[in-house]
Amino acid sequence: MKPILKKNEDDNEPLVLSVEAIQNRVIALIKKPVNTVDDLERFFASWWCRHYNLPYKCDEIKQYTLEEIIYEYYDVQYRNNPAAMEEQLNKDNEEDEEWLKNMMGQKYATKKDQESKLADQKDILRAIHEEKEETEEFKHTF
Repeated sequence: MKPILKKNEDDNEPLVLSVEAIQNRVIALIKKPVNTVDDLERFFASWWCRHYNLPYKCDEIKQYTLEEIIYEYYDVQYRNNPAAMEEQLNKDNEEDEEWLKNMMGQKYATKKDQESKLADQKDILRAIHEEKEETEEFKHTF
């Protein structure tokens, strides 16, 4: 472990550390919202180290890009919580649906409406096909 820093080079008195001040700093960092890229890097790097039970100063974390850590984070999260993955997929679908509605205006039909119309068309085609089979004569050529 490194020695505790001195107040200044000439002083023989070590810098007094406050455990409570350190605790408050850790709490502030944990509660701090992610507003900058530095905050984002800090959040994902600390997650990575906790996930793999490695110290925050480990060399392995330095080999990752931010994108790689974020990818790994979501890969672990979605594999451990498939419901969160489905929620994200549904969220994306809802956003896509809203965009389509805005772009198409009056011509817009929901996915449910489209599936219903498609099912009706399939029923009609099936009925036509069955009727055609009943009226056709058996033909076989060699």
